[in-house]
Amino acid sequence: MTAEEFLHIVQISHHYAEGTSREKTMAQQLNFSYEIHWYDWDVIATFIGHPDAELALIAEAWRFAPDFVEAQPRWAELAQHPAWAAAVAQAQRELPAPNRNWGQVPAYYVRHLIAQKNIKALCLVLESHSVDKGFVARWGSDLMALGHQSIDLRIMDQYAVDAATMGPILDKFATSKYATVRLAVARHEHAGPDALRLLCTDRDEKIAKAAASHKQFPGDALELVAQHEEARQGDRLDRLETLGWKELGDFLGNPDFPAEGLDILAARDDAAIRFACAMHPNASEALLRATLAEPEDWRKAAAALNPALPVAMMTQLADIDSVDIAFALAGNPALPEALQLTLAVHPSRMVRLHLADHTSSHAVLSLIAAQPGRADVHTTFEQLLAVAIDPKSPASKIGNLQAATNTRRSNGEALASSLGYAIARHPKVPEKLLGKMRHALPELIAANPGVQLRLLEGLPLPDPEPVPEWKMNGPEVGKYPGYYINHLLLSKELSVQRMACDHIGCDKALLLPLWLVPDTVLLKKLAQRTDMPRFFYEMLWLLGGESVRAALKANKAARQLTDFRAAPASAVAAPAVKIDARGAIKGNKKERIALASTSTDEAILLALAADKLSEVRDALTNQSSLPWAVVALLSRDAELDIRRRMPAYLAAFPIEQSAAIESALLAEGGVVAESVADHTRNPALQEQMLGKYERRLAYNDHLAPALAEHYLYHGAIDALQRVAGNLEGLPGFSLKAADFLLQVLDHRRGDPLLSLRVLYAAPDEQQQRHHLERIRTYFEQEGERIIFTYYTVQAIVERYPDDPGMQALLARSLGPQTSRENRHWAARLSKHLDDEVIARVMQEGSAGREALAGNPALPAHAADVLKSDADPEVRAALAGWNTRLASHFVNDPATEVRAALAKMTSDVALQRQLLANKQEDVLAGLAQNPHCDSAMMAGLVAANRNYAVRIRVANHPATSLETLQVLLQDRHGDVRANAARVIEERAGAGQESV
Repeated sequence: MTAEEFLHIVQISHHYAEGTSREKTMAQQLNFSYEIHWYDWDVIATFIGHPDAELALIAEAWRFAPDFVEAQPRWAELAQHPAWAAAVAQAQRELPAPNRNWGQVPAYYVRHLIAQKNIKALCLVLESHSVDKGFVARWGSDLMALGHQSIDLRIMDQYAVDAATMGPILDKFATSKYATVRLAVARHEHAGPDALRLLCTDRDEKIAKAAASHKQFPGDALELVAQHEEARQGDRLDRLETLGWKELGDFLGNPDFPAEGLDILAARDDAAIRFACAMHPNASEALLRATLAEPEDWRKAAAALNPALPVAMMTQLADIDSVDIAFALAGNPALPEALQLTLAVHPSRMVRLHLADHTSSHAVLSLIAAQPGRADVHTTFEQLLAVAIDPKSPASKIGNLQAATNTRRSNGEALASSLGYAIARHPKVPEKLLGKMRHALPELIAANPGVQLRLLEGLPLPDPEPVPEWKMNGPEVGKYPGYYINHLLLSKELSVQRMACDHIGCDKALLLPLWLVPDTVLLKKLAQRTDMPRFFYEMLWLLGGESVRAALKANKAARQLTDFRAAPASAVAAPAVKIDARGAIKGNKKERIALASTSTDEAILLALAADKLSEVRDALTNQSSLPWAVVALLSRDAELDIRRRMPAYLAAFPIEQSAAIESALLAEGGVVAESVADHTRNPALQEQMLGKYERRLAYNDHLAPALAEHYLYHGAIDALQRVAGNLEGLPGFSLKAADFLLQVLDHRRGDPLLSLRVLYAAPDEQQQRHHLERIRTYFEQEGERIIFTYYTVQAIVERYPDDPGMQALLARSLGPQTSRENRHWAARLSKHLDDEVIARVMQEGSAGREALAGNPALPAHAADVLKSDADPEVRAALAGWNTRLASHFVNDPATEVRAALAKMTSDVALQRQLLANKQEDVLAGLAQNPHCDSAMMAGLVAANRNYAVRIRVANHPATSLETLQVLLQDRHGDVRANAARVIEERAGAGQESV
């Protein structure tokens, strides 16, 4: 914008505002128009040169761009202006101003943000709806020089103008180091041939595919795509032994995948991969025979799914009485009709219905239609199928088989794919269905004798009629027949697969390839199906994460087939560790992380410490100890969080060995240095950290005694308390600290109540009693002030409940002059409750009654009153200690009361009675009861499969070796780990041996 144009805008705006509420002087209008157009450097220059310009606005521009302002002709005049110094000294206002947005900031402020590399603010500017389209033209080169993906993405998203303008920008972004930026280029409508040619060979598969599928993709680059894909697949074939499931999906879903590759994969210790290899049509005979030798039928089902399985093996499998194998055979397209006839009368209706989706034999379908259907529906699938395969059925009946009425009467089974196929084959298929079926089932319609007769007679056929996508969206998809849904399941779009995968009438065989899709949402929806065999759920269990497994556990149909029990750790052989030529550990990310968390081999740990993935290196810090070479390497790791954890490991090595590394970590500062302060044993290093890291050193369990004296005379009280607690093994210092803290009490320095913890620093019982007397005196002097800090006092009283002074304090706290909360904790701890106190506290609501009920010194007559209290928490507090009333509480209606009793009763008869109760909280209470014997622990495991119960049984001292061995097979890893730990501890102590 030229100076003339800007000043013309000022004049026009001033003219139109005359006589209105917005009327301004010319100087005011100049300033106002300037703040609207100050995104332009020429406007700023024009404003600075104008004699009516506000000096404060010019000073603001000078603060951010002094070089620009000082280059203006008027600068000499401004510098000498008497008000200039005052204008410059004014506080800088917030930019953008409160009545402006980020798209209306001045050019000098944008330059300032770029110089400061303030990415967040620059993103706000780029996202602003009011920023002008010329912004990128002015600042684009400076913004792109920042090389930040957030900036680059917003430039592409907000400024998608014409191809000529965007072309050079996109060509530059195509070389970005950020995958998100390159992907955005590959998808951008204005991406040019050069950018797409470059990106079609990108190392990121998603980017390469997006570029190759772009509408502007140059035809001469197709050969590049083919070469890139060949090289990519070749590289992945070379890494078959280490590829994860996510990368294997493409391979195992490719019908041309070689048998040699399948054999390599099947050799891996992964049941899911072996299953997928065995069901592949190129599986070798050796792999198929190995699958048939599997001990479990659901694993053999993989071979039954293989379309290239020899007939002899199919016959062998058909002789096995297994729903999994029968279901797999029923979906095999190569299954001979003779075996189909056998399966048509299979006892499992699920197998028969699945077979109906995969056979065109009239004899087989007739047998299926003759079998009994569901007794709980009005119209069964078998009845509908009998009509569909009867050539004499009229067209009117055929046309209504999958109508809404029959769908409702059959509980949705009228939508089965097999029924749609039978309708498409029927010679009297009605004309109203021909359009839809010509689109979804073109081959069946073309082979239909009735349709062929129509064509011979010269009658036209309706055009193929696809269902509009908007109609088959979300819940609406469930209204359509299964043969439509099968078309959706073959889609490559994840959102479409998610939408279609739970349809009741789809072909179940089309759900199996979805295992290869690494999408949690899709796998979770599959896990919620209730009409699949065991092998389907077992594969989902192996492939899915926690949410998928949770869905399987919640699926009653799945739980009836398997308990999803993980194999015990002792039964799984540790996989052989393989190292490549560079010394790196072979294996996918998950395998390397598991190895890093468990291996004790120094060579393996050292290789993992150099792994390219930080998640693998981080997993090493899950181990309680590491070899010196590994710790030394990780102390130089690029990841801050890994370096932060190393001082804890360095503390286990001699000071002379770890000193150099600790010094280097200390020099780094920040959280790493704080961690050194927490753990170092080096006295010289500790002394060096006094001051800056003094509070962190107070938490160091290895603090040098000489430094502890520093805290005694120079440290904060809370730091001194921490040091005193850590150095209980040094009686001299502890006694000094205790005396010092008591002096603080005497002189009322700071907050004296914080110093009551001095008792924990006293080194022996005699000194504790000495200090206790002085604290008791302090309590007496403080008077009622303690009612505001009863939590602190309570810790002391609870530690010394028999001390006469403490009981005297409790008696004072029970008085009517103290707070209600104070009385309640005193009522729970006092050993001298008189009737007056009991009566007063009982009148103070359920909290007071609960406090009394939890006091073992409660008189019997008061306990008899509280045993029938309406509040179960009161009864539970009483049941937690009162053995006299145990038989009264054993049948209490409240679970929490019985659970409290279960934790303490030593009466075996009552324990048995509570065990029969079967309530989870009650059983968990029994598992914590120190009076329960080994027979009770065994009974708890047999009576309840709840994790909270089993984990407590595993840690109970009375649990027998036999029960612990049962828990070694538990489905929950924590239970297995605790059982193994207890067995190991007992073996080490000589109690029992495995």
